[in-house]
Amino acid sequence: MAYKNETVTSIADLITKLDSWMSGTGMWTSNHLDTSTTAGTGGEWAMTHTGSTNIRFAASWDAENAGVALALYQYSDQAYVIGDRPWGQDHDSGNGYGATTTDTLIKTSRHVLLHAAPLQYWAFEDDSYTHIVVQVSARQYVHFGFGILLKYGDWTGGEYCYGQLNSLLPYSSGYAAGDSISMLLDGHLNDAAGEGYTSGTELFAATIHAEGLPNQTANGMWMVSMGGKITSSVQTTFGNDRQSNDGVSSDTARHMFIDGLRAGAPIENFVRASQGTDISGFHAMWEIAPRYYDDSTGHVYGPMGRMPDVRGINMDLWEAGDEIIQGGDTWVVFPAQIKWQSGESQTTGNLGIAYKKVTT
Repeated sequence: MAYKNETVTSIADLITKLDSWMSGTGMWTSNHLDTSTTAGTGGEWAMTHTGSTNIRFAASWDAENAGVALALYQYSDQAYVIGDRPWGQDHDSGNGYGATTTDTLIKTSRHVLLHAAPLQYWAFEDDSYTHIVVQVSARQYVHFGFGILLKYGDWTGGEYCYGQLNSLLPYSSGYAAGDSISMLLDGHLNDAAGEGYTSGTELFAATIHAEGLPNQTANGMWMVSMGGKITSSVQTTFGNDRQSNDGVSSDTARHMFIDGLRAGAPIENFVRASQGTDISGFHAMWEIAPRYYDDSTGHVYGPMGRMPDVRGINMDLWEAGDEIIQGGDTWVVFPAQIKWQSGESQTTGNLGIAYKKVTT
């Protein structure tokens, strides 16, 4: 139940301040923080949620060589072991580069690109999540976070972790619809020829803990948030988790949650309904509500739940950091990455993300 906006000067400064603030809210326990620049040991962070202890994440970066990418890891139901490193925890989801590594390799799996000198961050927190926005340059923003879905129905799991994948190719004004980018839970991400990544996009996807769903692999624990077009070019490669980290289990095949920020019925209806507001003052936002895709039958279940206190929004009439008051709630809006301006080509158009500002 907290909100924070604070300037930062480096990745180490950002992580140190986040660790301190999140711990201070009483909703998170800091398991490990190392910002040293010693080869093989520096640049590591891990926290566990105090209310839902299956919300667990870890992070690493190339502190020795002033790396700019923060690798993000998710694991479940086991205490953090410092010696096993962020990627070596029991029941790891499989995303985030799995070794002591350089910045270049961190960028080949789930991460968020923070740049050498980020400017400021906003953190939004309530009982079951922390969602973070970082301004990395004058007009560029990135998003990452951790939490648990507000679940519909009775199923095991719901905890999620997401970073942000920026395309390898230059943006066009409509590139918010590109396949090789990923933000929040994002059912549009998929392998696509001609857009920078022809394979392996599942390694960058958000992960969601889920067990016992129809036709899920035996002992499976993880979903990736992606999909493409279910009616034609549906994603078929989901990768494996790293359950073998415990020395007993085997790595297990993952499956897929579809829909989210850039896919599914909510965005198809809401984003086209308005340029961000209408004559009545209504601000069109859409929920991030994933569904489960059974890849053995093609059946779709859900929505399985929704991300709490975050929405998609058309940014046409808004600027980064603007606050919208609607129904007694305050929402703070940001570009998905870079808001389009007339004559520009390297942007994410008017795709925006709105976070509920909870202060009590």
